[in-house]
Amino acid sequence: MSGSNVTIKRICTYEELKEVAAIRRELWTDDGEVALDHMKFISDHGGIILGAYKGNQMVGYVYSFPGYQRNQVYLILQNIGVLPAYQHQKIGESLMQYLKEEAKKIGYQEIIWTYEPLESVNAYVYLHKMGAVSSEYLKNCYEDDPQGLAIDRFLTRWDLTDPNQKSSSPLSTFAIEQSFKIDYNINSESPLELDFANLEKYPYVLIPVPSSLKTIRSRTQLHGWRAFTRTVFFQLFNHGWEVFNLIKNKDSDSSIHYYAARKQQKRR
Repeated sequence: MSGSNVTIKRICTYEELKEVAAIRRELWTDDGEVALDHMKFISDHGGIILGAYKGNQMVGYVYSFPGYQRNQVYLILQNIGVLPAYQHQKIGESLMQYLKEEAKKIGYQEIIWTYEPLESVNAYVYLHKMGAVSSEYLKNCYEDDPQGLAIDRFLTRWDLTDPNQKSSSPLSTFAIEQSFKIDYNINSESPLELDFANLEKYPYVLIPVPSSLKTIRSRTQLHGWRAFTRTVFFQLFNHGWEVFNLIKNKDSDSSIHYYAARKQQKRR
C-alpha cells in the first residue's frame, strides 16, 4: 500500500524486524526488549507486523498477535509507533487501516487494543475516525506512573464484520442538545453516582475529558481527572453503555472535549 509518500507492507524477515525493534526502543526506552525470535514466530503464525516506509527508511510500525476468549479468535494490537519526526502526518491512521484489511484477509472478525482514556487525541482517531467502540474499563493495568497516577485503560474493539462499518458521524447540534451532559467538578469530595433511571431517557450521555492531557501540569488536577473518569466510565460500562465517539469542543480555547456514550449496540 502506498499513499502520502508512505509505503506500508507486511514485515517478515529478521532484518525488517530489527528495524521494528529499533523504532520501539527509541519510542519506549523504559520497556524491555522483545526477542526477534518471538516477533518472527508471531509474524509466521497468525500475527500481523507492518512497517511504514518513507523511501527506504522505516518510520513506523504495527505489532499485533492472535488472542482467544469465549470461543472467539481475534487480533490484539499490541503496539503502534511512529518516529517523532514523522508524527502528525496520519501515518498511524494509515497503518491502522492497512492492518484492518490484512486482518480481514486472514479471517479475523475483530481487532482489540487498549488506550489511555484521558488521551482525547487518540480517542478521536479510534472512535470518531475509525468507528471503534469502548465498553470495558481496565483499572491498574500497569504500575503507577512517576507521578503516582494509576494506569487505567479503555479496552477498545473494532468490528471487521460490519459491511457498513465506517467512521462515526458527527453528532448533530440537536442530538447534542438532547443528550445528558455530565459536569466535572474538581472540587467535589464525594464520588459521582449516576442516576440510570434518568439516563435511560436520553439518547446519549456526554462525559467531559481533557482536550489535551499534556496541558495538565498540576498533579492534583491529573489525579482528579483520573478519579472522576474512572468512576463515571466504570458505572456506565457496568450498566450496558458504550463509548462510541469523541466530540471536540467548538470553542478552541476550551480545555474540555466530550466522550459520547450510548446503550450498547447488538453485534454478531
